[in-house]
Amino acid sequence: MNMAYERRTIDTQSEWDQLVGTVAPHAFFSSWRWGEVEKLLGHTVVRTAWFSEGTFVAAASCIIVKSRRGTLMLVRHGPVMPDISQSVLKTVVDDLRVIGKRHHVDVVRLSPLVSTDPYEQMIVACGLRRSPIYGMDAQFCRHIDVMKSDDDILTGMKKNTRYDIKKADGSGITVRVSKGADDIEIFMKLYDETAKRQGFVEHEGIEEELTVFGDDAIIVTASKDGIALSSSVVVFEGNQGIYRHAASIPNSSGASARMVWEILRETKRRGKPICNLWGVSPEENTNHAWAGLSRFKRGFGGYDVSYAGTYDIPLTPKYLMIYVLDHIKKWRKGF
Repeated sequence: MNMAYERRTIDTQSEWDQLVGTVAPHAFFSSWRWGEVEKLLGHTVVRTAWFSEGTFVAAASCIIVKSRRGTLMLVRHGPVMPDISQSVLKTVVDDLRVIGKRHHVDVVRLSPLVSTDPYEQMIVACGLRRSPIYGMDAQFCRHIDVMKSDDDILTGMKKNTRYDIKKADGSGITVRVSKGADDIEIFMKLYDETAKRQGFVEHEGIEEELTVFGDDAIIVTASKDGIALSSSVVVFEGNQGIYRHAASIPNSSGASARMVWEILRETKRRGKPICNLWGVSPEENTNHAWAGLSRFKRGFGGYDVSYAGTYDIPLTPKYLMIYVLDHIKKWRKGF
C-alpha cells in the first residue's frame, strides 16, 4: 500500500525553524537565514515540506539560480528528513522534479547531509546521478568538540599547531572579534588579495551573509603592529560555529592558528558544541587543491565528517552542457 504524503509551502521562519532546525541543526544551507541570503543575491527561494498524516517527514529549501550555462535548482544540505526511507525519498525526488519543471530549470541538484551507506543506494534508486562537482557543499568537513576545557582542546591539537599558537601569543599578535565597518573592509580587502594570489573565485554574498545573520556573524582578525595578517568570517547557526571564509597574507600560519584558536573559544562562549572548520579534502588525496589547507585545519584536532555528496536530477537536454562545463570547472580547480 502506497503512503500518501502532503506537500506544502512554508512561508514563516518560525515554522521552518521548528521543522528543520530541530531535525538538522547542522544543515546550514537549509536554514531559513541562508535562504534570505540567497534572496538578496536575486535568487528565487521555495521552501517546501512534506507530511504524512500530519507528521513532518521531509523539507527542501529550493534555490533557483539562473546562470549562463543554464538554470539550476539547488537543494543545498537537503532534503532534510528526520527518518530516511525509500518511500519518502522517492516522493520528495518526484515532487522536486515537478517544482523544477514549474520553474523551468535544467537540473535539480541535491546535497543531503546523510552518510554514504546505505543512503547512496536509495539515492541512486530514485534515478539521481552523481554531480560532476560532487563535494560542492562541504562533503568532507572538520568538526571540533569545544565543550571541553581549553587545556583539553589544546591537548587534542597537533604539536606544531600548539607551538604556532603559543609563539603568536608571545610575538605581539593580537586578535580582534568584531563586525564593524572597518573590520568588514579589512576582511574584504584581504580576501580579494588572497583570491588573486591563490587563483580562486571569490564567493559571492559575503556581505549579504554578514547582514542577514546579524549578531550571529562575526569577523575575527589577527594583526600585528596594526597590520591585518589573517582574517575570517564566522557564522553561528544551529548547533555550531562555522569557519565560513578566510583570508591571509603569505607566510602567516602562526597568525592564522591564533585566529582559529580564538574562533574555537568564541564558539564555546556562545554555547555551540561544535566548531565546524568547513571543507577539507580526503586525507589520502595529497594532490587535492585543498590538501595544504586541510592539513592546517586537521592540526586543531577533532574529526572528519563525511556525507554522501551531491546528486543531480536532469530535467532538460541542456543538462549535458551543464555536466560537461562542471567537469571542466572541477578539473581547473584541481578537485
